[in-house]
Amino acid sequence: MTVFLPTTTVTVYRGESTDEYSDPTNIDTVYATGLPVAVTSARAPRSFAHGDQRAWNPVDQRGGVVERFQIRMRPTADVREGDRLLDEREGLIYLVTDVSNPQSIVGMADVRVTAHRVAKHSQPVNG
Repeated sequence: MTVFLPTTTVTVYRGESTDEYSDPTNIDTVYATGLPVAVTSARAPRSFAHGDQRAWNPVDQRGGVVERFQIRMRPTADVREGDRLLDEREGLIYLVTDVSNPQSIVGMADVRVTAHRVAKHSQPVNG
């Protein structure tokens, strides 16, 4: 049974190609659009220094803000790791890093997605 109230809708982008150097690049193929979701700030793992965001990503050797979010979707939503979600209300793009389809005793459970957003500055979500 799904019980969340959507805060926005998203467009799901899926697909990958290669550039002239044979490096993988994302392509903007729209897989689904208008999916209702609830976006909330995620609880941070130990690797994040200051709560749910990090100002320096040592692996990428670059500055910026990396934020983690939990996104709840309807049980029928088809989303995979590596998909990109475009928040249609705010214009923010999230990278899906983990997808969970928990079991429910009553009805169908929501799809739960952990996603990252990388930007130069932090922005409020659900403001």
